[in-house]
Amino acid sequence: MALGDDGGRRAGAHFSAGGKAPAAAPDGASSGAADDLEEVATRYRSQRTVASGEGMPQPIDVSKTGPFERIGSDEGAVFDKDGTEVLGSRQRVKLDPKVVAILVVGAAAVIALGFFLFAKLTAKPAEPQQEEVVEQTQSSVAEPISYRGNTYALAQADDGSFSLVVSGGGADSKTDLGKLAGTPVAFVLYDGAFVVPENLSDGTWDVAAYTIGSGWSVIVDQDGNECKGSGTIRSASLAGSSLEMETDSGTVSVALS
Repeated sequence: MALGDDGGRRAGAHFSAGGKAPAAAPDGASSGAADDLEEVATRYRSQRTVASGEGMPQPIDVSKTGPFERIGSDEGAVFDKDGTEVLGSRQRVKLDPKVVAILVVGAAAVIALGFFLFAKLTAKPAEPQQEEVVEQTQSSVAEPISYRGNTYALAQADDGSFSLVVSGGGADSKTDLGKLAGTPVAFVLYDGAFVVPENLSDGTWDVAAYTIGSGWSVIVDQDGNECKGSGTIRSASLAGSSLEMETDSGTVSVALS
């Protein structure tokens, strides 16, 4: 290429000093020159962009955008390290205190109900209470005595005699357990035996006893003698393991064990 008189570039062939055209450059050299020209052009465009301010952050015109406000810590979006939004809006939901209180009370009620049902299901069944058996008691002649599910009483027949009768076990009828020899003064239960002090028609008295399964007998003293005497028994009462009687002759104590 040669320069014209006006200093501009003018296309033309390049010749060496001998008048011959220089040898053509190899293909690799031509490609490298093109790459160099492209790099120079890129740098030139970049410098123009920086000089003109294109592509650079520009001041915000508040007159066009309006005033800005700082967002709260519970607002905005959450991004992962690679810039991916993971949660979106973080706007917190505020619950009504009344709703919170209702939820707490409901949860407490459910827990309490669960404990109650658990205790109910795991509790051992209560053992049936056994009826306390009274082995020693006293009643008047006209009052019955309950013993081991049955009711025992002294019943007077039309002829004036007395018998020991028992009822119970769902039966409406009474069973006659045997007649007394005289007129009863008291009705005593002592260790499974029914003791009846009685006045006899011949002016004497004795102490009869009915044992379940054995029937009637007369109580004897330590020497094996029947407990009986002359006169009339006025009253009798159970005193520990003895039967204390008031007779015409005074106080008589009969051991029952």
